[in-house]
Amino acid sequence: MLAAVSRASRFASSLSPPACSAAAAAASAAAGAAASLVQSPVMPRAHPSGGDAQPGAIGETGNSAADTATPCSSSSCSCYSSLNRQSFRFFSSSFDQEKRWAANKIMHDLPGSVKIVEVGPRDGLQNEKDIVPTPVKIELIRRLATSGLPVVEATSFVSPKWVPQLADAKDVIEAVRNIEGVCLPVLTPNLKGFEAALAAGAKEIAVFASASEGFSKSNINCTIKESLARYKDVILTAKDQEIPVRGYVSCVVGCPVDGPIPPSNVAYVAKELYDMGCYEISLGDTIGVGTPGTVVPMLEEVMSVIPVEKLAVHFHDTYGQSLSNILVSLQMGVSVVDSSVAGLGGCPYAKGASGNVATEDVVYLLNGLGVKTGVDLSKVMAVGEFICKHLGRETGSKAARALRKATANASKL
Repeated sequence: MLAAVSRASRFASSLSPPACSAAAAAASAAAGAAASLVQSPVMPRAHPSGGDAQPGAIGETGNSAADTATPCSSSSCSCYSSLNRQSFRFFSSSFDQEKRWAANKIMHDLPGSVKIVEVGPRDGLQNEKDIVPTPVKIELIRRLATSGLPVVEATSFVSPKWVPQLADAKDVIEAVRNIEGVCLPVLTPNLKGFEAALAAGAKEIAVFASASEGFSKSNINCTIKESLARYKDVILTAKDQEIPVRGYVSCVVGCPVDGPIPPSNVAYVAKELYDMGCYEISLGDTIGVGTPGTVVPMLEEVMSVIPVEKLAVHFHDTYGQSLSNILVSLQMGVSVVDSSVAGLGGCPYAKGASGNVATEDVVYLLNGLGVKTGVDLSKVMAVGEFICKHLGRETGSKAARALRKATANASKL
């Protein structure tokens, strides 16, 4: 029992500060109870017939001292076995409570709701080699808008020379610009692109900077500082026109050119975009190399200069780490997640970068956590089937594949 007291003390002292208030009190109480039992053990009440004592009386019957027998001196006496059982139950209950407290803390740290930004029509399709017909793109956006998604990134006003898949940006945005109940931002890399987007009827834009010098030069043919100067002109012009601007930061964990990216680089670029007037900063793991071990320090660095409510995360699933990275981001306070229907996507300038995390998988995860999204999973799955049929491929969503298989099996019963 003395060992139990010692364990309780060590348990209390080893807890981290946030856990001490509740769990340390329980451990301290347990230690005190155990210590009192060791110092003055009490025999269970004697059997009325004068036979063996009845076990399990301590702590259950509320006996007074007058109802109990005097302690024995033998360590093999049944009273010690009874006391050990009661002490075990006490400590077991304390540890169970601590487990429940830890689980509740994880759930309480999650946001009550999450905004999902659908990037399939732009980031999802930009890397497709075969040109997707304009009517298909328009129908894709319309269907996504009816699934409850609050934001659908529609297209990009970039040079057709660099991204031929999105050469029809003007036609696409003109066709969808009046859809109600959904924001339809478009990517604009420079003033020329912004002016074209505005003329087509775009009501929100996005700009894209990199945390990697090598990637910035290979992607948009300029340094980070040069890109930021370019975007400053775009953002100022957009503010004059009362057009909201979202900012993206790419390669926030790793780069295909420069390798691992220091979190300070990410914080610098993100802060610059935020100070220019971007209402939200999306942090993108462009090649999908991030894990919670690298994402957490990156987020900590960025959160030291930008309010967490102004941040979003954008993960590619190259190494299958997207959902774990999203979960840890949510636990840190992020409540905006970018995703792509059916897991479409990949960066044309990042060799080996596979698709974005699938919207279906993100919604399935959040539904399981009890986090509200306002998104109808079955409708998103149907949209995924629609676009995958046109692309001639299987969906990249594991949740969609599993749910479809389960439905098919159920129909055979």
